[in-house]
Amino acid sequence: TQQVGARDHLVVRASAGAGKTFALSNRYLKLLRSGARPEAILATTFTRKAAGEILERILKRLANGAVDAKAAAQLAEQLQTPLSLDEVRDSLAMLVRSLHRVSVSTIDSFFNRVVQCFRHELDVPADATIVAADDPSARRLRLDAIEAMLAEEKPDVLVRLLRRLHHDGAQRRVTDAIDSIAASLYDLYRQTDAAAWSQLDIPPQLTRPQVADALLALQNVVRANTTGRIAKALGGNYEAAAAHDWPGLISGGLAAKVAEDPQHPTYYNKPIPSAMVAALRPLVAHAKAVVVARVAEQTQAMFDLLHRFDGHYTRLRRARRVMLFDDLPHTLARRLPRMGEDVCEHLYYRLDGRIEHLLLDEFQDTSVDQWSILRRIATEIRAHGDVDYAG
Repeated sequence: TQQVGARDHLVVRASAGAGKTFALSNRYLKLLRSGARPEAILATTFTRKAAGEILERILKRLANGAVDAKAAAQLAEQLQTPLSLDEVRDSLAMLVRSLHRVSVSTIDSFFNRVVQCFRHELDVPADATIVAADDPSARRLRLDAIEAMLAEEKPDVLVRLLRRLHHDGAQRRVTDAIDSIAASLYDLYRQTDAAAWSQLDIPPQLTRPQVADALLALQNVVRANTTGRIAKALGGNYEAAAAHDWPGLISGGLAAKVAEDPQHPTYYNKPIPSAMVAALRPLVAHAKAVVVARVAEQTQAMFDLLHRFDGHYTRLRRARRVMLFDDLPHTLARRLPRMGEDVCEHLYYRLDGRIEHLLLDEFQDTSVDQWSILRRIATEIRAHGDVDYAG
């Protein structure tokens, strides 16, 4: 295997159960061995259980190596560095003495520390209660915000928005329908601007006479082909098109193949006859345009609904002195840049220590707002040439 130095950048790609906790503890111990101070290493993950397991693994491996020469030799082999029994004991003693400054925690906990450091600049209440988005109190707040929406907004506006979202197919109560949307998409809404919700390029659709002509042409091809699997598939496509079931048209049969490859489509590994392709192509293009237009309409309606909800939800959270864990990076991502280029110096001063090594567990779950803060730290670390980064 290739040796990786303690100061090298490293990305570890591994599925659950593949030993990521061991790999991360390895990196941590290797950094300690190279002279890094515990308070200079920031290791984050997404649950308290995972953070506890990482710290427990680090301490146990050092403790085992401190009482047994064979375990110390095994640890040295795993870290790919010379390590005596006395050196393991020294590392353990140093880590235990600095345990109150060890930064192995959830990513939410780290951001909470940062927010508390800049509480006055961020205008964060000192006695704010921080809860997860799925906490019962957060759901109660969402429902209260929705009720405020229903009381203040024109009901017909909200009903129209929901119809645009569900195409008249929603049978749930209005409150439940809005809460489902808010619970799943509110964080995404806050990480984007309004323009991001209207970026779809909608292709032109056929006019009604053009649709009628295209259906007639397809019908003629269907009548000329009445036997075999390919004829049956074509007939199913005609029925979908005649019913104006445009999503159904391009979801199966020959039309789905033409949608995937308009020039040389095949069906069960056999080329589709050119007459069938020619008859399907304009209807498939129209179906695609209709589907994209519907998605664009739903996306814009989703934004409009979330925008209305956000105003009430934000006001209620502030009035009741409640913050979501997602509020922490969201607030930092928008306020810290205003402090200028030396924001990291301010941060390290208030944290009472410079972060020199960054270990990020489950990096794929890091949100845009979270990374916008961590990236500043990573960039500053890289600029000083003393960096460790693992994901």
